[in-house]
Amino acid sequence: MNWPSAVPEPAAALTGAAALSVAVASFLMVRRRRRLHRRLIEESVAAMAAQLANGPTPLVRAQRGLATTLADQQRLAARVDGEIRPYVLGGPAKPGTGKPPGARPVDRIAAALHELRSAAQQRGGADPVPGGRRSATGPVPGLDDSPELLETYDAMLVTATDRIRQANMVLLMAVSLDVVDQDTRARLADSLRDADAVRQDSEALAEQGRLVSAVQTLADIGTPVPDNGVPGEATRRDMQRHSAQLREIAVTHEAELLGWLTDARTRCAPAKGATAV
Repeated sequence: MNWPSAVPEPAAALTGAAALSVAVASFLMVRRRRRLHRRLIEESVAAMAAQLANGPTPLVRAQRGLATTLADQQRLAARVDGEIRPYVLGGPAKPGTGKPPGARPVDRIAAALHELRSAAQQRGGADPVPGGRRSATGPVPGLDDSPELLETYDAMLVTATDRIRQANMVLLMAVSLDVVDQDTRARLADSLRDADAVRQDSEALAEQGRLVSAVQTLADIGTPVPDNGVPGEATRRDMQRHSAQLREIAVTHEAELLGWLTDARTRCAPAKGATAV
């Protein structure tokens, strides 16, 4: 039997045409992907430049507000520790508290309670409720040694590092594709260098045990990254989760501090002949 030594001409033509079609389709797909990639990077770097001019995004503003709340509560706790706790333990207030020597403990407690409740009302939150009975003979609830805040800070640090890295990648791609002008490139590069410097400052504060200051510093990073699109979309849910965690920590600490002050008021009022406030 004689087998054909070659594909018949019509079949060969069809095979060649099919191969050519695949090659052309692949080429066009690659070109289309390149055009889309170029357009995406161009739009992304333009959005970053616009964000740099517009200031912090809603997500960043929310996180900064929560970090400020924690800082305010930590300052109040430190003042309570210096001005009120010594009286609960039977001694004078710590030096340098700024209060007149004759100020009654119950008056100081009343002022602290008023400040705590006023801060909650200004934030639009409900009136704080004591978080169970907390003995005022124990330490004043603080935040610098909070395991929950440390865990949240570590997660925030990872997110901040990712946002800076991803923004730098977009900028480098924009430069390689020649879709960003020199002035915009310089402004974005300076902003990202500043953001990384703030991130390092935050890490240094955390290593010193100043956790609340570290969180506030990290929240103040001015990374020119929009909440949506590239590269902001990659970390948007992380930012939302961090804000939710900070809010929960603030509410919990507020309740713990209120519980401590409530017990301190009970202990001090009878001793000084005062009524409850």
